[in-house]
Amino acid sequence: MTGGTIFQATKLPLTTWFLGMHLLTQAKNNVSALELTRHLDVRYKTAWLLKHKLMQVMTVREESRQLDGRVEIDDAYLGGELVVCTAAMKDTLFSEPRPLLPPGNSPPR
Repeated sequence: MTGGTIFQATKLPLTTWFLGMHLLTQAKNNVSALELTRHLDVRYKTAWLLKHKLMQVMTVREESRQLDGRVEIDDAYLGGELVVCTAAMKDTLFSEPRPLLPPGNSPPR
């Protein structure tokens, strides 16, 4: 039933995954992995991986969508401090995505 999904070979109960999805999608601001550890009662590394897998799936799913026409946003957090991007920052921000690695792991060589 979970084959071919992000849940394949997971040791976490699906209820934990779904609670994590709910917390990530319903929060007005970002949810940290540390906050997920408290809500889901899992280790930090587990919460970090869960969060990043879910965020990666949401990014891939939505990357082809383009909003057009009148777009209404209700109860959202927009804005923040204006940051001037340097050329080095743009290269970092708009480079190809790298594989996700949990904290403390180095990339394979």
